[in-house]
Amino acid sequence: MNSEKAKNLRITKAIFGLSLILSIILSALLLFNSLRWLIMIAVLAVILFSGCRIANMLDKRGRSYSWLLTIAVLNLFIMVPELSLRVAGFSYVSGIANMAEEQFAVLRPEARSIFVPDKDLFWKLPSSNDNVNSYGFPGDEIEIPKPPNTYRILFLGDSVTQLGYPRFVERFFNVLLGNSSIQIECVTMAVAGYSSYQGKVMAQLYAKKFQPDLAVVFYGWNDHWQAYGSIDSETEPPGDPGVLWHIYQNSRLLQFFFKLTRPIAGGEKSQIIDEVRVPIQEYEANLDEIESRFEGQDVPVVFITAPTSHYRLGVADYLVENQYAGSKEEVIILHKAYNEIVREIAAASNAYLLDLEQKVASLKNLEKIFLNDGIHFTREGTEVVANIIAEYIYDHVLPDSLKADESLIQ
Repeated sequence: MNSEKAKNLRITKAIFGLSLILSIILSALLLFNSLRWLIMIAVLAVILFSGCRIANMLDKRGRSYSWLLTIAVLNLFIMVPELSLRVAGFSYVSGIANMAEEQFAVLRPEARSIFVPDKDLFWKLPSSNDNVNSYGFPGDEIEIPKPPNTYRILFLGDSVTQLGYPRFVERFFNVLLGNSSIQIECVTMAVAGYSSYQGKVMAQLYAKKFQPDLAVVFYGWNDHWQAYGSIDSETEPPGDPGVLWHIYQNSRLLQFFFKLTRPIAGGEKSQIIDEVRVPIQEYEANLDEIESRFEGQDVPVVFITAPTSHYRLGVADYLVENQYAGSKEEVIILHKAYNEIVREIAAASNAYLLDLEQKVASLKNLEKIFLNDGIHFTREGTEVVANIIAEYIYDHVLPDSLKADESLIQ
């Protein structure tokens, strides 16, 4: 009888131990991503050691320790799959956007699955994604207060900015000014789909908080695309999506389940309306507000006109087929008009103007500069544009005190 009890105890402890050891091994693999998994390993080790000790004590007293099997089973069916999905790099945080469609009314449906709701900016990038900071912007965490001996440039913009030229500008400066005591830091405050409306909100929220030395502003494309559901200024910001949303964000197992079981999308609640996302008068007001916010912090602003290959190579068919605009002619007319507003705002204020539209239009081989959409840049184009922006900032904006430390200019 005693041997049978001893055997049951050994089997129970073995199942319990193997279950937790599997979780410990998976947590150890996650140490390559973050040292915070040391905490998980320590907790699991304590549970493993304590569970076995308590089981021995209960066995001696003739009391049940079957709850160890319950813990083992829960661990195998919840914790092990969760950790395995994390080790495999699985993430489907964005998928829950389809459960709260009304929170993305202004954003086109095909793009809604990429983002998470934000109460101020409508949407942002999931901070759980690689190379996304806690503010939902691409790049490293933004240090507050700003580190000493740092010249911080904020880049406000849309997907064109998000896709990379700020990091090339930063590299340009820190190679050029290699012996300088000042570090040039380029912060990307740009997310696909953002218009000048979100730029205005970001200026309100962060013009002071981020302690910038310069702001570079690039908008236009999303402003003059047709609105989906409502124009930006008349769209209600989403509220907090609730506790379930936050649990979902942190559970790869729930994300996996949602991806497997999500229904095929049905009809959309919101539709294209006969208006652009940011009417041109509001576009002008938004840019003026952005400039005023930064000027109030004694931060200079560089406005950039958005370049394109449409004038020379033609407008991509999908922009009309997908109802971004009513016609190809309209794309060109609106884009020119919105860029003209950028020039007028810069001329009427203390802001700088980099007329990138004109500079890039004079280049040869635009097909090497732009992707097929005529909007976003190729890798080569990104570097070309970054050099133009960096040279403009160096020549017109960068303080002479920084240039004096520079040792590589010929």
